[in-house]
Amino acid sequence: MKFGIFFICCLLPLFILFSAEGDRKRAAATKIHLKNKRGGVQGEKLMVSMIGQFIGKKCEVRTMETIHIGIIDSVEENWLALRDSEGENRELVNLEYVTSICLCKQKRARKERVLNES
Repeated sequence: MKFGIFFICCLLPLFILFSAEGDRKRAAATKIHLKNKRGGVQGEKLMVSMIGQFIGKKCEVRTMETIHIGIIDSVEENWLALRDSEGENRELVNLEYVTSICLCKQKRARKERVLNES
């Protein structure tokens, strides 16, 4: 009984404070990232044209909180259209929250198979 009261009165508020600290750090990092990404109209056009080289390729798109893996269909204004490998699911990702895009490495056996079929 005494331990339960001690936990509720002393340890629970400390736990809540420490868990809120991570949210504050994430919010600050998001704010800095969005401030740095805003380069005006020229910055947005440059980003869209750079992402254009990944259209039709399987990529890993990292945002602030998640990782999306799929084939990039199109890039329009401030949105990135992704579909999964099977073509069943489609996703739209806001480019303001994208932190990085990289090509997914494909297995060597698959490349060799494609070369042999050609």
